[in-house]
Amino acid sequence: MKLNKHLIFIDITRSFAILCVILCHVVELTYVLFEYSLPPMGIFSEIVIFSSFTLGRLGVPLFLFISGYLLLGRDYQTKNILYFWKTRWLHLLSTTELWIVLFYLLPCLYGKKNFHFFAFIKQLLFLEPCDYSHMWYMPMILGLYLFLPFSALVLQQTKPHVLLFPAIVSFICLFMLPVANVMLTSLGHSPISASLSLDFSGGIYGFYLILGYLVYQDAFRRIPAALLYLLGISTFIGTVLLQVFSYHNLRPYNVWYDCGLLLICALCIFEFSSRTANHAPRSEDDPSGKPSFLQKLVRDLSKCSFGIYILHNPILILLVPYSHTFSKPISIVLLFAIVTCISWIGVHMVCKIPFAGKILFYAK
Repeated sequence: MKLNKHLIFIDITRSFAILCVILCHVVELTYVLFEYSLPPMGIFSEIVIFSSFTLGRLGVPLFLFISGYLLLGRDYQTKNILYFWKTRWLHLLSTTELWIVLFYLLPCLYGKKNFHFFAFIKQLLFLEPCDYSHMWYMPMILGLYLFLPFSALVLQQTKPHVLLFPAIVSFICLFMLPVANVMLTSLGHSPISASLSLDFSGGIYGFYLILGYLVYQDAFRRIPAALLYLLGISTFIGTVLLQVFSYHNLRPYNVWYDCGLLLICALCIFEFSSRTANHAPRSEDDPSGKPSFLQKLVRDLSKCSFGIYILHNPILILLVPYSHTFSKPISIVLLFAIVTCISWIGVHMVCKIPFAGKILFYAK
């Protein structure tokens, strides 16, 4: 089966993705990028900051590519759709609701905030965002998973080249228009908007899932590896310079997932990584060989990645005040290492307890 063949590739990519997410939030909180201001510094320092932040932003696209790669190629007959909703969707929903409850009630118990019943209910019903910003990912992926089986049925009956025309239109409107608007506003012009309705495209995040599926279908295999390198590096540099340019023109922009340059860069990484699967060592499920220590480590990090995503941001927020005695570059290194280790060890230990990992961290 193709998915088993690529098990190590998926583990490596998922492990890299969660490390990217942690790096993104560490840089964001260390330099307070969400307030859209930077202390005076040289251009070299700005490039380093936004390079680190952009690298971190690659995490979510890679997670979405993996979901599309693994899920959109499966068989979704009626009984399988019901099974998918029961085992995946409801499981993910229950885990999400549990953490919304914990994230809301624990600060109340420690006297950090007052309890407001209606605000609490709104968060449970996804009518109000959770207090921890990283939880935006949960209702987004729940919404995609709700309709994912139907999207899979359509995609499996469609040749990849038939998707080219709607994909180009969607890419321009959903991903290149935001890039153009960053440039326009930085130059003092008004942004432009498209009135074309693309609701059936799956939106920004659904587009990532579809691209992951196309990688699974080898739709990009004819692209030379050298071109992937060139596109990946150039779009990464372009994403960094776009942010530096916007900050210098007093129109601060922290790259988001609707940036076409970021999407292309992440896709190049994912496509190139998928090709290395053909030359990767055998998975630990292969009886002909034992996995190395590094393979076991990567496999465990991959397995714990969802739980690490849930835990890392609260841990980071608790530790940030203690990092101010160090310079910001050193703070980033220390926070990244400490937050990664604490959240990883915590999730790993919980997953050793029967059913605890499944309930708390969506562990398989």
